[in-house]
Amino acid sequence: MHDAEYAYSTACIREAENRLLSMSFMEQLIDADSYTTALQMLSDKGFEIKGGLEQALLEYKQAAWDFLLDVVPDKEELSFLIVTHDYHNLKAILKSMISNKEPELYYLSPALTDPQLLYTAVKNHRFDDDIRPFLSQTISYGYELLTETLDGQLVDLYLDKQALVEMKMLSEQAKSEVVRNYTDAYIAVANMRIALRLSKSQRDCSLNGGIFCPCELIDIDKLTMQMGKSQAQVLEYFENTELKELCAAYQSSVATFEKKCDDYLLSLLEDAKLSSFGIEPAIAYYCAVQTQLKVIRIIMNGKSIHLPTEKISERVRNLYV
Repeated sequence: MHDAEYAYSTACIREAENRLLSMSFMEQLIDADSYTTALQMLSDKGFEIKGGLEQALLEYKQAAWDFLLDVVPDKEELSFLIVTHDYHNLKAILKSMISNKEPELYYLSPALTDPQLLYTAVKNHRFDDDIRPFLSQTISYGYELLTETLDGQLVDLYLDKQALVEMKMLSEQAKSEVVRNYTDAYIAVANMRIALRLSKSQRDCSLNGGIFCPCELIDIDKLTMQMGKSQAQVLEYFENTELKELCAAYQSSVATFEKKCDDYLLSLLEDAKLSSFGIEPAIAYYCAVQTQLKVIRIIMNGKSIHLPTEKISERVRNLYV
């Protein structure tokens, strides 16, 4: 699809960007004298708070996604942005088999696949009905892995990897260097998070095919060789990669590390602001919406437990606007 065909969608997105919340508003939200006052400020900005804050944020994100589906010519190019939600929902469904809890409360949306379709597939042990082949194969093996091992963490690792593999496959459909670079960095950061989490717990997890998703920024073979060693050795590996700045953040605190990761990924979409055509503005806009909602959650969670304003500010991510 020719980039010029995105002229209309880009114009719509530029107008929508003007309605994103600014950092100055977030600072006012942090300084609000109470949680209730902060809620009212969000309500004044158009969030439907009556059903609860979390519901308001979910509705806002869904509306942003629906908006993009309306204006973007090739909707398939957006798929990589939400494919991981399918795998999160699959986790919830598989774990509900063990916990005897209903998975609906844990579903994420928007998603490429109706969670009820996934639930029916798992419940009936039929994994090939109306589900794309890659996900169908993942469900089948994930179900087998869970029933044979009853190891929830091992299943999580498998599904996390599969989510990243399909994300990479779908991102290549966009034929955009910005999208490919962003996806590769997203996968590299996800691999880093997994490696640091496992090295901290000192748990030896092995899967057929490995636990890391291949990417350009890091050598997963070398990273795999570090697993089972000390976390200091795992960090030493990352200090010799393009993710070295994240190492210092991790050594400061986990909260600082998570903030640095999010800021790093969003910074990779800076060039999308300068693009007049193509899918890039849509990708950047949706990522900006997700960051905005994450910042609101951080602030409001801090307000709810009366965290000092300076502590809340330390956790706030950079915004796209």
